[in-house]
Amino acid sequence: MGDQSHIAPYGYFLIEDQALTIGDDVAIGPFCSFFCSSNTYSPEKPLFRENYDKGDIKIGNNVFIGAQSVIMPGAEIGNNVIVAANSVVKGKLDDNYLYGGSPCKPIKKLSEK
Repeated sequence: MGDQSHIAPYGYFLIEDQALTIGDDVAIGPFCSFFCSSNTYSPEKPLFRENYDKGDIKIGNNVFIGAQSVIMPGAEIGNNVIVAANSVVKGKLDDNYLYGGSPCKPIKKLSEK
């Protein structure tokens, strides 16, 4: 966890053997969930308890993650990013954007420093 970063109360973190990296100046709102491991579906193994999606989560610098957001395995959040409340993040979020929704999509380009 980087300098000047904080996590509001009531978060959930399922990390297992993966890594969760949080950069500098990151603010994580209340009730956010971080899943480095999560159940998934596969036609080869129809039972959810036998199928897992696993991956590291990387959060850059100067990031705000709004309340009740869910960050899924393998997510990469770039620098200078805002994630709106109640968003579901999977995949890579580029630098200098406001993202939101379920699934999370770019909403607006932010000015670069």
